[in-house]
Amino acid sequence: MDEKTPASDEKKPALAAVLTGTARIESLVNNLLLFSRNEEYNMSVVDVTAILREEAHLPAYSWKGTVEFNWEHPVYARADKEKLHRVVANTIRNALEAMGEEGTLVLSAGHENRWAVVRIEDTGPGLSGEMREHLFEPFHTTKVDGTGLGLAYCKKVVTGMAVQSISQTETGQTRGRF
Repeated sequence: MDEKTPASDEKKPALAAVLTGTARIESLVNNLLLFSRNEEYNMSVVDVTAILREEAHLPAYSWKGTVEFNWEHPVYARADKEKLHRVVANTIRNALEAMGEEGTLVLSAGHENRWAVVRIEDTGPGLSGEMREHLFEPFHTTKVDGTGLGLAYCKKVVTGMAVQSISQTETGQTRGRF
C-alpha cells in the first residue's frame, strides 16, 4: 500500500508510522523467540580471531572510527560458530552505537588458563554503575528503540557454550585444551 501511495498523499506519513511500528513489533517478536528458545550448540573448534575480524569489518565499512585488533596469533576455542558470530556481531554493534560516528573499537583475544578470552572495548561514554548492574537483564535497555534482549541473549549463549564445553571435556568427548 505504501509503494502505491504517492509521496504527496496526506496518508503517506501515517503509512510510514504503521510500517515503522510493524517493523519494531516484528523485531521484538523475533528477539523474544530467539531469546526464549532452548539453545542447542553445535560445538567445534573455531578460530575466534577470524570471527572477530570478519564481524568487525561488516558494520565498520560505514563507520568513521578506528578498529584495532589486539592478538599475536590466532586464538582457537570450542564454540558454536554461528552463535559466536551472532554474539560478536551484537556486541560490536552495541559498541559502535555507543560511540556514535567516531571513536576507537579495540578487539582483543587470548587465553587465560584453559579459556579463550575476548574483549570488545570502545571509547564511548561508558555506563553508570547502576546501568552495569542491569546490563544483561532481559528488557533492560538504554536505547530508545532497543528491546533489551541483545546482551541478555549474548550472555545466555556464552554461558551455554561454556557449560557445553566443560561437560564434553568431563565426559571424555573432547580432548585437548582450547
